[in-house]
Amino acid sequence: IPSADTMHVGDVARFQIPAAQLSGRSPSEIRWSLDYFSMAAVIDSLSGVVTAVAVGGTDVIATDPLLTSPCPHVWKAIVIVR
Repeated sequence: IPSADTMHVGDVARFQIPAAQLSGRSPSEIRWSLDYFSMAAVIDSLSGVVTAVAVGGTDVIATDPLLTSPCPHVWKAIVIVR
């Protein structure tokens, strides 16, 4: 949440995974990152707090690295920075 968002340079937003999609995982098990670090910055990889730093777009990615399936579970949100 949000699954897609528009931010302005300097804005700060906290991204979250909907409780229904956590499927018994603790939010503290999720790690947050970005596709393009030049557009935004993850302030804290545990909290999902992101700040917009330049005009463009990026995906905010939440990953559960502790999941023991063949690949970790991943959630993505598209962010457009204006």
